[in-house]
Amino acid sequence: MLFILKFGKKFDKEFEKIDKSISSQIIKKLTRLKENPESVGKPLSHTKPTLWEFKAEVYRVFYIVQENAKEIWILSVKHKDECDDYIRRGYSKDITEF
Repeated sequence: MLFILKFGKKFDKEFEKIDKSISSQIIKKLTRLKENPESVGKPLSHTKPTLWEFKAEVYRVFYIVQENAKEIWILSVKHKDECDDYIRRGYSKDITEF
């Protein structure tokens, strides 16, 4: 059974600013993500709820897997230099959107 991808507003805004070659990589990985979330990214330790990420060149896409509901919440896409701050301070605000 495929997972349903739900996109946050923040992701939509950030995604529009990314170069087309990188955004096409992200789209391909999102397609694979629907089939099997564990095949694309990795869970980040010490995050509650567990935050996942996958890489597309210098960008990271952050998401939450809702196994019971068969949903994946796509929260944000960040340049690798912004990731630590987002993980420490920012992602919990994005979850409230869902």
